[in-house]
Amino acid sequence: MACALVAMFVVGAPADVDAQATQPARIAILEFPRIMLESAAANDIKVQIDQRRQVYQSEITQKEQELRAAQQELSRQATILAPEALEQKRREFEAQVAEVQAGMQTRKRELDQAYAYGMKEVQRALTVIIAALAKERGFNLVLPNAQIMFADSSLNITDEALRRLNAQLPSVKVPLVQN
Repeated sequence: MACALVAMFVVGAPADVDAQATQPARIAILEFPRIMLESAAANDIKVQIDQRRQVYQSEITQKEQELRAAQQELSRQATILAPEALEQKRREFEAQVAEVQAGMQTRKRELDQAYAYGMKEVQRALTVIIAALAKERGFNLVLPNAQIMFADSSLNITDEALRRLNAQLPSVKVPLVQN
């Protein structure tokens, strides 16, 4: 079955090549990483994520201080508590530590998901802009500059795409879980 499919593509290839030969490739080049680094929306997303990360970090610092105090209290009580009572206190302390660690992982996951959501919105808007630019200028192929060894700078549409993206999407509201 796989051989039949390969044969169909090989047999069909010359006809496709002939059809495409009448329409030459009109190529444009895009610096995607630069757009994702310099766009107003991407920078806005980073600011929002960093602000939320700082809030989370202060919460974590406070919980760490509370855990240190609990650990010191447990150490102090080690000499006066019965072994069973001490073991019970240790289990409670370990449960608190596990709860804080799980909370930290949840917060990190929330930040990662929020960042991914925001950047996906930027990518969606950029895709529409690239399609519009291609239609306006007659390009039928837009390649990332990372795949190009050499190209004339007139083929690069990055500046115009970035300008349009900043005008169309200056910011993205990232969904963050609030306490």
